[in-house]
Amino acid sequence: MNAAAGIAETALQPVREFLEEALAREANWNQLLAYRCGLTDNFTFSPRDFYALVEERLQAREVPGLEAHHVLMRESGRFSSERLYLQFRRERLVFEV
Repeated sequence: MNAAAGIAETALQPVREFLEEALAREANWNQLLAYRCGLTDNFTFSPRDFYALVEERLQAREVPGLEAHHVLMRESGRFSSERLYLQFRRERLVFEV
């Protein structure tokens, strides 16, 4: 390795470290924290009624910065039917019910 290549390598080291740290942070941002799915016997609420109860309970807790939204998402592909979900956002966390 010649002297110019060594200087260039030394100069680029902080940039390389910055990019590696940025990629590591981004990987953590998109990480699934938990997934729970199950059936409950004798559950007789419509989704809208259930979501209203969940929103009511969370509003009573007065969680700072918590935003609730109703979103429609497809069950699988482009032509599949849509389902209504209750989505909570706080800072960079997103929870879907």
